[in-house]
Amino acid sequence: MTPTLRAMAVPDPAERWEALAFEVVSGAVLLPHVRVVLAAPRLSVTIEGVAQLPDGLALAPAEPAWAAHSDHPNGAMGIDHVVAVTPEFDATVAALEGVGLPLKRIRDAGSFRQGFRRLGEPILEVVEARQAPAPAWWGLTVTVADLNALPEDLISSPKPAVQPGRFIATARSPGTPLAFITPDPESPLGPAHARPLS
Repeated sequence: MTPTLRAMAVPDPAERWEALAFEVVSGAVLLPHVRVVLAAPRLSVTIEGVAQLPDGLALAPAEPAWAAHSDHPNGAMGIDHVVAVTPEFDATVAALEGVGLPLKRIRDAGSFRQGFRRLGEPILEVVEARQAPAPAWWGLTVTVADLNALPEDLISSPKPAVQPGRFIATARSPGTPLAFITPDPESPLGPAHARPLS
């Protein structure tokens, strides 16, 4: 079974996500294939096909699958990537590989490294952060059709993303680090048709 992200729990109040033009249903944001559960006690993820993760990366039990997702006012199309940080990059990469999550690509950003692999449609990005006390989930990025659909006063000014042809902005409101990115221009049908990692 291919490891697939099914849910992410965040300790944000529903009001924060509603203000960012998401529709909240029964305490959760419903995106294609992934449920973001709000007001959780801590950051955690549910990955179908993975029974455990390295210490510090909380794994929540799987929930029943669901078919529906919302048509959000902000045009949210799905989760582009989730981010974890680690002070010991090589050890975390090895531990992930040991539970069936080998990284597909590593990017050397100069002062730190980033490792990538897919969790179904979303990408898992592991960031080297030597000052972090332990491996931990950090935040997420949501693909939206148009950054202009987001409340201008609640996000940063859009800027070019690392990925060519895409633009990104971050939420200014306090809470889980949350960014918004435009779709891959080579994938007009959205995240499900994104280019594979090489």
